[in-house]
This record gives sequence, C-alpha cells and structure tokens, in this order.
Amino acid sequence: MTMPGVPSIYYGSEWGIEGLKVSGTDAPLRPALDPATLPSQSRHPELHTLIKSLIAIRRRYSALRRGDYVQLHVSHEQFAFIRRDAASAIVVAVNAADHTAELSLRISNTANGQLSDLLNDGKIFGVIDGRWTLSVPACSGRILEVR
Repeated sequence: MTMPGVPSIYYGSEWGIEGLKVSGTDAPLRPALDPATLPSQSRHPELHTLIKSLIAIRRRYSALRRGDYVQLHVSHEQFAFIRRDAASAIVVAVNAADHTAELSLRISNTANGQLSDLLNDGKIFGVIDGRWTLSVPACSGRILEVR
C-alpha cells in the first residue's frame, strides 16, 4: 500500500490464508472461502484490520498514490524510503529482523521537523538538520508523516 504502483491483495491474503502449489493443478492456491467464518478460522486475524488501516493511510496521503519515491536505507533486513508530492511526505521503514533495528536516516530538503507514526502508536521522532534515528520493532514497520 505504500510502494509506487497499484496495490494488489491476492485472494485470501488479507486473512493470512496460505495457498498450496501442487503439480498438475492450481486449485489449492484458491481454496473455497466463507466470509462468515474467515475471522474465526484465520491463522492471522489481525491482518484484516492492518490491511484496512494501510488502505485508509494510502487514501489519506496523496504522496502514497502519486508521489515520487526515494530510497533512504537498504540492507538485507531493513528498508526505508520516502514518498513525496506537493501535499505530503511519508517515510516508510520496514524491519524483517527478529529484533528491533535502529536506523539512522536522512531526508534531503528537510531541515528540522517531526515525523509522526501513522501506523502504530503516534510516536513522534524529531528531525534535526534532515537527520534522525528511528527505532523499528522486530518483524514490523513504521509509516511516518513528515511535518
């Protein structure tokens, strides 16, 4: 929901349903779904709520739909980028590690300000001379509005 392009959710992904690829048929990739029982049968019921939150954030900030894209940090377990247009600027940071990661990032054309976490707890991060340190929890991410 934060990367450039049109977002896509594959059949059942919003409930954490795992498809099974077998030789000769793709039918197990698309199991029968009963919307009435999905919340109680899901292995990851929190995914549905999270995806709804991500959709709402994408709708609210035009930068996530039309903004430019600049990578801020790339490593084998962490990734951060900024999406920016005339109306808004959003920083996205993802941590795939099983421990909290501290990322030291820099936003060009930004002197001092704040970053407000839209996805998690509303935590505020201060930006000084375009730099800040960001704590990203294990197997998680942050979506931050630049103010």
